[in-house]
Amino acid sequence: MNKELNIDSFNPKKVEIEKVVKEYNGLEIKGITDKDGYNKVKDARIKLKRYRVKITKQGKDLRQTAIKFQKDVIALEKSLISMIEPTESLLMTKQKEIDTQKEVEKRKAILPERIEKLKTINIKLEDSYILLMDDKKFDEYFNEKKEIYLEEKERKIKEAEDKIKREKEIEQAKEEARIKAEKQAELDKQKALDEAKAKADKEKQDLIDEQKRKDDARIKAEKEKEDEEKKRLEDERIKKEKTEKQEKYIKFLERNGYTENEKDNFYISNDDGVITIYKKLETITIK
Repeated sequence: MNKELNIDSFNPKKVEIEKVVKEYNGLEIKGITDKDGYNKVKDARIKLKRYRVKITKQGKDLRQTAIKFQKDVIALEKSLISMIEPTESLLMTKQKEIDTQKEVEKRKAILPERIEKLKTINIKLEDSYILLMDDKKFDEYFNEKKEIYLEEKERKIKEAEDKIKREKEIEQAKEEARIKAEKQAELDKQKALDEAKAKADKEKQDLIDEQKRKDDARIKAEKEKEDEEKKRLEDERIKKEKTEKQEKYIKFLERNGYTENEKDNFYISNDDGVITIYKKLETITIK
């Protein structure tokens, strides 16, 4: 195997890396004023990064020759990098913490401005939370919350307008109902008066009709009685006249000698009330 592909060529570097990692692993930054500690951490991180980059490059060069060798190199590469990355990450975290603290200190100057700006959309946050946001994140947060605030404000305005509209509609409906009720009450009152008048007129007419019926019945009864009386008188007159005529007729017959026994000797004619009596004088038979 070519010497360049000898995986053992990594071994000396591993020992060197272990030493450097052990040395750098204990580095600390004692606050935002510890410039020396900050620079040491920064330099150590950069140096570890160079180791990592160099190892990665060397690993890539070795992997190009053979698949098996490539796998071995990758495994070793990962092993070496796994030794570096935790400390590198730790140092990065420490550096970022200080960078964040520095940014927070800078943002304290604009904190009152941000607080006042948030007040305009009714947002209240802890100072520490506001200081964690850079300008871009703060603007994004503010714009997002402002949009929600404006939407909510518009919704409340619309709700208030709708409420006023509903209240007006309710009042209008009540007024219309009141007017309708008054009109209906007036109609009912007039109807009651009309019905009462119609009832009174009917009762009056019934009394008039009843009185007329009674008067008609009385008049009819009186007329019937009068007619009966006239008929009675007429009957009596006719009867009397008939009797008188009969008596006169009888006297006429008696005066002329007409009797039951002699009636065959008489002949009586009645010409429209003119009665003539003839007496048979003699009878002769001639053959």
